[in-house]
Amino acid sequence: MFLIPWSLRPEWIAMPKPPINKELLDILACPICKSGVRLRKGKLVCIRCGREYPLVDGIPIMLPEEARLKN
Repeated sequence: MFLIPWSLRPEWIAMPKPPINKELLDILACPICKSGVRLRKGKLVCIRCGREYPLVDGIPIMLPEEARLKN
């Protein structure tokens, strides 16, 4: 793999944008157990109970009925 130094990269080569804003991620909490969530594999995962919440077009769907328990 050939890496291009930052100073030589064309402007049209953009770094991948994270699926959710960091500031929003910092304030979100699991609606069931009220613990923080982390981004894993394109989903928000509660750090305490392990429930997963989907992201749809970068919007977290934090409804309890949308949660899935990790197996």
